[in-house]
Amino acid sequence: MARPIQITFRNLPHSDALESALREKAEQLEKFNQDLQSCRAVVEVEGRHKQHGHRYRIHLSLHLPGEDVTVTREAADDAYVAVRDAFEAARRALEEAGARRHPRMHVRRPGDPAAGTDAQGATAAPDDGSDEAG
Repeated sequence: MARPIQITFRNLPHSDALESALREKAEQLEKFNQDLQSCRAVVEVEGRHKQHGHRYRIHLSLHLPGEDVTVTREAADDAYVAVRDAFEAARRALEEAGARRHPRMHVRRPGDPAAGTDAQGATAAPDDGSDEAG
C-alpha cells in the first residue's frame, strides 16, 4: 500500500486493540490485491438502543488505480465482528474489481466444441464435400 491505513474513531474512545485489528486486516487486503493504493477506515458507534445496545459501524474506503471501493458494515455489541465483516466484504469487492480490470481468458479444453472436437472428444474432420456413402 502506498500509504498506511488511516483510522478514525467517532463517538468512541481510541482503542489500541481495535486499531491493531484494523491494521492487520488492511495488511491482508494489501496481500490480496497489490493494486491497493490507500485504505481509510472509520469506526463509529451509534447511540445506545434500549434493546440492542451499541451498534458499531465500520466504513472502509479503498482506492485502486482508476476505481474506488466503499464498504460499510454494522454489528450489534461487537466492534470486532463489524471489522471482520467489513474486511471480508472489502475482499470480495476487491476480487470483483480485479475481475473487471483483468478479465480471465477463456481456456479451451478437450471436448470443447470451440477447440475443434465433438462432445465425445473425437476430432472433427473437415467437410470436403464428398459423400462416401453415395
